Amino acid sequence: EEPPTRARARRLLGQAASHRCRQRSAPPPKDFSGARGRPSTARAPRGAMASAIGGTRAQHEAQEEEILAQVRSRPPIGSREHGLSGLEEELKANEGFSRKIPGMISKYSGLRRVRGDGNCFFRAFMFRYFEVLLSDRTERERALEVVKSSLEYLLIAGYESVSIESFVEFTEDMLENLEKMSLADLEEVFSDEGESDYLVWFARLVSAGFLKSNADRFVPFLPFDFVTVQDFCAKEVEPMGKECEQLQIIALSEYLGVRVQIEYLDSGDSATTSTHTFGPEESSDDISICLLYRPSHYDILYL
Repeated sequence: EEPPTRARARRLLGQAASHRCRQRSAPPPKDFSGARGRPSTARAPRGAMASAIGGTRAQHEAQEEEILAQVRSRPPIGSREHGLSGLEEELKANEGFSRKIPGMISKYSGLRRVRGDGNCFFRAFMFRYFEVLLSDRTERERALEVVKSSLEYLLIAGYESVSIESFVEFTEDMLENLEKMSLADLEEVFSDEGESDYLVWFARLVSAGFLKSNADRFVPFLPFDFVTVQDFCAKEVEPMGKECEQLQIIALSEYLGVRVQIEYLDSGDSATTSTHTFGPEESSDDISICLLYRPSHYDILYL
């Protein structure tokens, strides 16, 4: 018999199919004919030039599709690796990275890789948090109350119920069934594209809702090309596949009331990684989530 969580997931995935299509649809092409206040006088390229441009565009699109296919071929969540020898071997050719690995080996016992599809921070955070909750009943009950209240929180932030309730319900259902699940069950859920994405969508939604509900606090820290938190959330937080910035990390950790410790690994001259912790100060250190950040990517670290 199919576990209740997975049965619920299949039902919810069907209910929100139309919403997912709207999320993933490409935006209409921009019209730059009125740029700088002048009518466009450019003519469409013809002949050999048009053919060359068309060929270049087709090659670029084919390369992008090949890269995306390679990314999709990897599981959303990998198996736990004991020790950091695999990471050390992977980075040995980069002196800036490799000199920092010994310091990490003294702090961390293992690594779990996460697919680099633009959702890696949210997927890593949610998996590790749920992994901790498997054996922490008190925190699991607290998390369930937070998730149960999130629908009303998001409605107040301006979302429509029909667009968000499936993601909230699925996350709530996961938490309610977590005490019956094993680590292997959890890995199976997160390895399933659709089920794993539902939890990522939930994390993106509550992050955006938190930013919108605290707009005055975050406006001064928006990237220079954004004026409002609403616009930033619409373009950088809510859509799947958009990479995470520090604002999203703060928002998710504070909304869920969970501390997250991030080791920043770069190719600089320092002999050690830099460590930053986000989330509420009163949160228990026992449930702190540890992530590894390399340029544009997050994986899970284990103490």
